[in-house]
Amino acid sequence: MHLVYVDDSGDSRNGTILTALLVPDHRWNDVLAAWLEGRREIHREFGVPKTKELHANELYKGALHR
Repeated sequence: MHLVYVDDSGDSRNGTILTALLVPDHRWNDVLAAWLEGRREIHREFGVPKTKELHANELYKGALHR
């Protein structure tokens, strides 16, 4: 079994990008631990709250702080 996350971005009038993440269920604990450590690092380095949804365009513009 796999855990699957699919997300879309963009404007459907100009094009949409789909991204998917597939994780084998037996690796979920490892993936979750790495993800949480990554979020802690983003918080330490850039001050972005760990619960804030990340968007690349906001990160690029510096608009994710609090």
